[in-house]
Amino acid sequence: MGRMKQILLSAGVCALGVIAGSQNLCAQSSSPLDITAQQTLEWHRDKQEFIARGDVVASQDGMQILCETLTATYKDGEGGDAFELQTLIARENVRIESADGIAYGDVATYSVLTGKADLTGADSRLESDDITVYANEKFIYDLDAGRLETSGGGRAIQKTDKGENIIIADELVATFDQESSGQDTEGRQMKTVEAHGNVKITTPTEIVTGDQLIYQKNTNIAELTGNVEIKREDNILQGSRAKVNLNTNVSTLYGGENGRVRGTFYPSKEGAFSATP
Repeated sequence: MGRMKQILLSAGVCALGVIAGSQNLCAQSSSPLDITAQQTLEWHRDKQEFIARGDVVASQDGMQILCETLTATYKDGEGGDAFELQTLIARENVRIESADGIAYGDVATYSVLTGKADLTGADSRLESDDITVYANEKFIYDLDAGRLETSGGGRAIQKTDKGENIIIADELVATFDQESSGQDTEGRQMKTVEAHGNVKITTPTEIVTGDQLIYQKNTNIAELTGNVEIKREDNILQGSRAKVNLNTNVSTLYGGENGRVRGTFYPSKEGAFSATP
């Protein structure tokens, strides 16, 4: 095929396809999936795939996948007169724009059957409001459910006027929900960040470590459990549970049902701690 200014696969794979009954990009909406490309659109019938090249945009109901090359795989439907879309594989400068924010990666594989996208790349991340979640290896991104999970470790960075708050762990899970003011998916905001294994929070004033964490975006409070330690300069608090208020910069440590908290303080050092047995 020769070079074209723009090629449009409109209604394309969804309108021609029969994908009823699955919760996915096409089946959850009566709107067509549109794929546009700046260069070419190839139809490989033997391989059962379409390949779009050059400044590709796949869009439906406000969600967009942008990349340089997009491969859409399908299988023949019943009777041979329909397509059943299987996957969208995006490569190079991948960007997924959705109600949750903007996700970036080198390669994204979206499964039509599950409604989930795997994003890989050295700088894979999702930017949402003032928080960016990074994956060390890859993301598992459920666009329908509004859930993002890191594989191989990750970190979440919140930028404030006082500096950065950073959460690092073996696994991070971010969830997104509707705004309380309405049901429009365009208003979906980050709700929580859960962290599991070797959890570490670094703020401009202290370092907090533990085994598990749950962060509530609406209150800007993180709660840690399991072998919790709070360190501010040389001052150290230890306990079984901690609450870190990222708005007030006050950390409260709890000793648990039968435990006690322990603090080691140096008179020359200043710190704002609160300990509760």
